Amino acid sequence: MAGTIAGRHPHRTRAFRILFSHRHLHHSQHRVEFALVDFSALTISNPDMPGSRIQTRLDDHVAGLLRCRRCPRMESTPVSGGAMVSDVILVGQAPGPREPVLQRPFAHTAGKTLFRWFEESCGMNEATVRSTIYFAAVCRCFPGKNSSGGDRVPAPDEIRNCSSWMNDEIQILKPRLVIPVGRLAIAQFIDCRKLEDVIGRRFPVERTGHRFDLIPLPHPSGASPWHKILPGKQLLERALKLIARHSAIVDLRSHRPMGED
Repeated sequence: MAGTIAGRHPHRTRAFRILFSHRHLHHSQHRVEFALVDFSALTISNPDMPGSRIQTRLDDHVAGLLRCRRCPRMESTPVSGGAMVSDVILVGQAPGPREPVLQRPFAHTAGKTLFRWFEESCGMNEATVRSTIYFAAVCRCFPGKNSSGGDRVPAPDEIRNCSSWMNDEIQILKPRLVIPVGRLAIAQFIDCRKLEDVIGRRFPVERTGHRFDLIPLPHPSGASPWHKILPGKQLLERALKLIARHSAIVDLRSHRPMGED
């Protein structure tokens, strides 16, 4: 193998010529082929930080997150999707009662709808989404039920307590795209008085000194029919097209492991 080594020469082209030998067991003759493989696009988010350092910082961050007990009214310990280094962060609202048991975000009905949206619009199934996108949330613990039996909306102090975790994630990953899911998640970044005013649009946003694109989605919960009827249905389709065409998602799709559908 010949070529430049990006680790030693970070400002040079990350390209390698790889020699392939086609030799048959009973024949001394063989032919040699060369292929030029360009690794320049395989950069990990946050170009100012080496990939191994990003992963180490994110591993430490998630470990600290899982130990968090800042909010005594929460009825579960934190839920995390894992330390997935990515240029894309998906921000949910808060876990439901199933997520702490299954130990992953969007583990029940709303998740099935969300992952169907991604598969139909981006060609990314649930396994691909979970393994290529970092999952965050406004609050990482299950808030419990309200007096009417629905999931309790996190209190302002709980949202403040949890906001530092997301700030740290943005600083570590330096994402190109953030996808907030649901009104509560959207409101952490932009004004969201009406879903009709924000769904189907892309917003340039700055948080913790980092600029990124924000493409909001409605919450996929069956509790609201907004995304199933007009104008919500049409605006959802527009938002999913924006996500599918975003360069960060295009890069994720093009770098999927070989053999994955």
